[in-house]
Amino acid sequence: MLLDPVDPNSTKVKLLRVWDKTKTFVARYQAVLEFAAYSLFLALLTLSATLTYPGESLHLHNDALTRAFADIPPYMSGGTSLHSIDTVTEFWNFVDDVILRNVLPDGNTVAGEGFFQRHVRILGQVKFRQIRVRNDTCSIPPEVQTYVKSCFSEFTAESEDQQTIQGLPDGGVWQEGEPGAGTFEGPSGIRYPASGFTAKSSSTHGAFKQLKELLQARGWLDSKSRAVFIDLLAYNPNINTISTIKIAVEFPVSGGALPILLIRSMPLGDLLADSRFNGSLASMSIVLSLLLIAIVFHAGLIRDQKMSWAKRPFNWLDMVIAAVRYSLEWSLTLKGE
Repeated sequence: MLLDPVDPNSTKVKLLRVWDKTKTFVARYQAVLEFAAYSLFLALLTLSATLTYPGESLHLHNDALTRAFADIPPYMSGGTSLHSIDTVTEFWNFVDDVILRNVLPDGNTVAGEGFFQRHVRILGQVKFRQIRVRNDTCSIPPEVQTYVKSCFSEFTAESEDQQTIQGLPDGGVWQEGEPGAGTFEGPSGIRYPASGFTAKSSSTHGAFKQLKELLQARGWLDSKSRAVFIDLLAYNPNINTISTIKIAVEFPVSGGALPILLIRSMPLGDLLADSRFNGSLASMSIVLSLLLIAIVFHAGLIRDQKMSWAKRPFNWLDMVIAAVRYSLEWSLTLKGE
């Protein structure tokens, strides 16, 4: 049986010739190509790190916010700081001593109403939210039922209380969480949903004080409350930085309270996708593409070279750079920095 002759000018033959020439070129100049790839990789890595580094101003900004929300103002003697909260009463005292006096001043300041730390402005609304549990979520032994009539378990999806709180025009109705709000894991390890009983006010001193006094007078927080949150949005025009601030206080079944402060800041331009952010995104995308190409390339080398692959220092340098770079990025992402 005669085979059909292969056309030397066919596309398949031309592609095979190109592939053979490419393999020969790579084998001959492998060290040069590796050096060029590393140089490009490191250049793009440096570019993406430079474009995404927030700078010292952002870290100082976060430190200033932490002091403003967690500490007693220096002009006050005594008072309740965030980390000294241990009861519902002390939570309301903290709102008076820190939020109303330090974060939402009454306007008699140099910067004006709504500003604190001289340069930071609260934007939009301030939100209270709490998570509650039902009274039938744990059992009371018969021997003590004469003395104890109520029992409230730790929060679970099954124990969440959604019953309307009477006498409250705002904050008395259970609401679904806002789309994309996500969940929150407290210091106790319990994860809370974005739903709950929400009350909002404007960021002026008078409106927030009026809401706080109403909620406190009507007993908005009680034995059913398992966690309470205050959410704010702050902006510093001097460094063009936006910050989301969450104050969370858990009231665990064991008693006491577990307060925590979460601050996430970023340049406003990152949210608006300006050219600086687009350049960073492009360089990071190219770095990731190079990493994927390197993985495929080294997988082929390991298959062909077996143990001799491990003797080349560039191969290990590849792995170390990639591991360190993406480990740091993942760590910073989890911390919200």
